[in-house]
Amino acid sequence: MLSCASFSCVFRRCAGGTGAAAAIAGSLLTSGQCWVSARHYHQHTTCLLLPRKLSQAKQQPLFPGMCRHVKRFEGEHTYNYGHHTFTIVREGSTFFILPLGFLIAYVATLFVPMSFQLEAMYSVLLIAFSRYFARGRKNRDWKDLKERHVIVTGGTSGIGRETASQLAAMGADVTVLSRNGPNVDVAMAYIKKFAKSDEQQIRFTALDLADFIAVRDYCKRAQQQRMAVDILVNNAGLMQQKQVMSRFGDDEQLAVNLLGPFLLTEGLLPLVAENGGRIVYVSCSAHVAVKRNIVSTYLSGRGLWSPRIRDKFDGLEQYGFTKLGCIYHAQDLAVRSYTNASKPFASMTPATVASILTPSNGRAHKSNSNDGNSNTPRYTTCVAVPGGVVTNLYRYVPLATTFRWCRYFYLLFMRTATEGSQVVVNCCVREELVNGGYYQNCRYSPTGLSATACSVEERKSVLAWVRLKMQPYMRWES
Repeated sequence: MLSCASFSCVFRRCAGGTGAAAAIAGSLLTSGQCWVSARHYHQHTTCLLLPRKLSQAKQQPLFPGMCRHVKRFEGEHTYNYGHHTFTIVREGSTFFILPLGFLIAYVATLFVPMSFQLEAMYSVLLIAFSRYFARGRKNRDWKDLKERHVIVTGGTSGIGRETASQLAAMGADVTVLSRNGPNVDVAMAYIKKFAKSDEQQIRFTALDLADFIAVRDYCKRAQQQRMAVDILVNNAGLMQQKQVMSRFGDDEQLAVNLLGPFLLTEGLLPLVAENGGRIVYVSCSAHVAVKRNIVSTYLSGRGLWSPRIRDKFDGLEQYGFTKLGCIYHAQDLAVRSYTNASKPFASMTPATVASILTPSNGRAHKSNSNDGNSNTPRYTTCVAVPGGVVTNLYRYVPLATTFRWCRYFYLLFMRTATEGSQVVVNCCVREELVNGGYYQNCRYSPTGLSATACSVEERKSVLAWVRLKMQPYMRWES
């Protein structure tokens, strides 16, 4: 690197030694000296009051100027059928590029014969374009996460593992919550390879989200230890073609995708709010298949999908419903982030919570100077949609067995786990955020929400049912 004096001499010589050049060079020299002085100060000046451990106060907030960078979620999204349809078609257009491209080429050869070399070149270009379009946008945001604690559920494979590794590369201490399995050691070794230093703590904690007692006990221990939680990524997911029951008598897909993450998030919410942290839910576009009257259609009975039990069970639609519930919870958390309630929401009844969050007119409660609420959220939350990704999520679906043998074929219109994790990592570290927002392809995309996802009434009824069901396990103080 050239010194400031050397740069000044070079600048004067190239400019012919004119007075204007000398003045500009002198200005650059002065600013360069100031920059060097500031850099020397930051490198050699130490803080007098260093925190003794991670759970204590940080030097700076995770997202400084949150009120300036975070756009407030007012409680509901505006649905537009045309915009929503366009977004769905745009996100799914990767599946039509190759068929449409080859169809156009076939029709063209009927009128203008093409040589074999030209057809081969066209095919290669079409395949390259399909792969380029399928991989989506790459995360361009980077944040120094040194001494920050990140919890990632389902982080031993797929999108969760890639998310954990990228956050570890930013300096974060990462805790992976997942079921114990044969791939745990390999996954943890993979994540540790991306750590910036040996001082980072990369830990694994065995936790089955379908075991509500285990989730409750984990949250109780975290609260008792005053664990610092800066970012919580609810990534764990399960898709099953046939209905499988958990030991608590619920559909396992419902328990892992919605009920367990709900319980975990509510239990860790005070710790996230204490650090001004962020909660990221990983959802899916499959929620658009879910229509209204959700509680009566999907949740009647003991949490079962009673109209579709046994041979009528549709695992894909059930998966979409559980991901819609994740969207609802993220929206609800965004509204609650501005509420300075003296009593924790987790200990309230569903009717009390609903009356606080949403008045009788159906719109979200807005804070003002008279009711004691603040315009700055205590934490932020959002929903990340990775798109179509080739992962182990489909391991219980018979068609997914072809992923292993035809992986490169599927990657012509789907994403790898690394590519799918880009939007999740982007939601974890981005400064400009819509609280409770819906993000696709590393950009804010509210038009991707279905009409049901924009319904306040459906959100209230679903979350009231979930809170009532999880209420026996939400006893953090005992």
